[in-house]
Order: sequence, then structure tokens, then C-alpha cells
Amino acid sequence: MCFVDCTGHPAVPDAHGPLVMVNPVVLAHSGAETGREGCLSLPEVTANVERAVEVSVRFHDPDGVVREVGTSGFEARVILHEIDHLDGVLILDRVRSLALDVFPRVTRSRRRG
Repeated sequence: MCFVDCTGHPAVPDAHGPLVMVNPVVLAHSGAETGREGCLSLPEVTANVERAVEVSVRFHDPDGVVREVGTSGFEARVILHEIDHLDGVLILDRVRSLALDVFPRVTRSRRRG
């Protein structure tokens, strides 16, 4: 089970709202785009990760009702990121190069000026 909520995120004006997804399955995906991702499991780094641009997912909601959601862009990226966790996959498993695509996370305390 995973939880995704992109409500209010500027990159997702038409977010599907809070989604509790039990046993999600990707039905279809299309396109590909590389974007910077962070992860609470790896708080010290961000990484360039290639993900599908559009995705369709089937899952059960907490009441056991089967639902399907189709989405794109950032919300698709977040859903795929969370499904990866269910499969034991982290962003470091998705990068092309650990040397070129992984970056230290810059926090306010580390910034100068």
C-alpha cells in the first residue's frame, strides 16, 4: 500500500487528490522524461531519474473498491516513485550513472550567503 497526494503542488493543477493505493499495478505508460527526484529514504541526495510521462494505474482503495487512475507529468512521477518502493526499488537503482546523476541535497544550512 502507498499514499500519494499532489494536491496543491504547482506542477499538478488537476491532481487526483489523496490516493491510497493497495496493490497498485501499472496498466500502461508512455513517454519518458528525466527529472530530479528526492526521497525520504535517502535524505542526503537527489538524483536524475527517467520515468514515464503518462501512466495508467489500477489499484484497490482502502474500502476494497477497484479504481483506475490515468495521469501525467509530476503526479505520474510521484506514483511511479511510490510503486517502486513497494517493489524494493530506490531512486539510486534507477539512475544511469551514480557518478553523474546523484547529487548532495542542498539544505538552507549548507547554502552560503
